[in-house]
Amino acid sequence: MKSKGFTLIEVIVAVAIFAIIVVSLGLAFNQAIKISSKAKQNMDVAQLINKAVEKMYFQMGSDDTHFTETVFSLPDYTGNELKFGNDEYKVTYTLKRVAADYDLIMELGSNNALTVYKRVYDTANSGIRYEFALIVIPNLNNEVALDVYKEMNISDVAKYCFNGVAIDIQNPTYKIYYKKSYASNMKIKIEGIFKMQSGTLTSDYTNQILEIWSKDFNVSVPAPTASPTGNFITSRPTIKFISAVNSKYYHQLFEVKIELWNLNKNKKVKEYKFITRG
Repeated sequence: MKSKGFTLIEVIVAVAIFAIIVVSLGLAFNQAIKISSKAKQNMDVAQLINKAVEKMYFQMGSDDTHFTETVFSLPDYTGNELKFGNDEYKVTYTLKRVAADYDLIMELGSNNALTVYKRVYDTANSGIRYEFALIVIPNLNNEVALDVYKEMNISDVAKYCFNGVAIDIQNPTYKIYYKKSYASNMKIKIEGIFKMQSGTLTSDYTNQILEIWSKDFNVSVPAPTASPTGNFITSRPTIKFISAVNSKYYHQLFEVKIELWNLNKNKKVKEYKFITRG
């Protein structure tokens, strides 16, 4: 009996089916490669962002120079840590201070004078900054007197008086940040927090705690402590000196924008925005 071969139509159908299968497998393979590449890229970006956030907190903890600005930038993050394969990245930081705890920042400078900055609301940027208030020169005994007055009839007002010159603070927290830029033997004498009745100053003490934070205070001293510390003199137990060495920057709330840039392509890869306490 004579065997019968495939017809032309059967061959064409078989080839067509085979071609469809090959094309489908090829598309699936290419898609798998793309998914794998995208997943790796996402992992790389996630690692970069984690490193960027860690770097940001480190910079915030070691930098206390931006308190007069509401919106400011930290140094860009670059280097070998941000290289993945053939791609090199950099990270940029923009911060806006939206809240701050400290009523004042006191800076002891090279001219043996105390520069004082007060917390103000920056309407233009909808945030908080510290504005120059006054420069205090010590007396012949190389001392500066600081007296604080708490308004008893209106809870959201206080006066900080340096050698008798008053700085009014709205919504006081009774916290100060102290920054010592140069070595000095100046003494800041704090008698305590007194009562103020409808704007009239009194000599009556309150039980209000005044916290003074500084990186210059010894971390080995239990905090808070009421004993005289560094350039300060006081006998009042309501004055607390607290080391800010382990504190991130000032006690503030920031809106943060982190941008991740691919330097090879000069292209912004990702942008992250969040709020953090620093």
